[in-house]
Amino acid sequence: MKKRIYVKRSFWFSVKRLFLFALGLPLLWLISKIWCRWRVKGQVNLRSLNRKGCVVVVNHCHAMDSVITMLGLLPRYARITTIAANSELKVVGKIMRNAGCVPIPTDFRGLKQMTDEVIDEAQKGGTVIFFPEGHLIKDCAELREFKNGAFKVAQRAGVPVVPAAISYTADKRGKRLRYTLNIGEPIESKDRPRAYL
Repeated sequence: MKKRIYVKRSFWFSVKRLFLFALGLPLLWLISKIWCRWRVKGQVNLRSLNRKGCVVVVNHCHAMDSVITMLGLLPRYARITTIAANSELKVVGKIMRNAGCVPIPTDFRGLKQMTDEVIDEAQKGGTVIFFPEGHLIKDCAELREFKNGAFKVAQRAGVPVVPAAISYTADKRGKRLRYTLNIGEPIESKDRPRAYL
């Protein structure tokens, strides 16, 4: 494989990531708990994966949904795919890149290399998060049409797809929402025909 550009795995990257996580995870957990009051259901469904890689697909309905998903999958470390513009932001983009977020390139050559790197990551036991709806619609209660990239990655990597969905309920006054990450059972992709995915 060519030199990694999008999914970094170097020693110094790992050191920076661990340092960033040690400082940032407690803060992200606190902010997301206060803002979203989130909880997780179905974490037991991840046990069957053991150390096997997987592709997690989740709906895109809140600015913190990637954080909620990442925290909900712990202790599994997950790579989060994101639009390239996010990783180009001055401060937030640098944090995202050092945390291991994977920017999705807009050119064909870059997209092919990113896809190959993500497939390799999953084959080596990594977890990759995709938002197959493609764009964020806040508090959208409907499941929107999926782009098929995440499912093709899972099939080419020979790893299961883990379906997940963020749902929410209003409090008694109907003002504040509480978000729940619902993790489904893994679906094997390698033996499925492409039409199935």
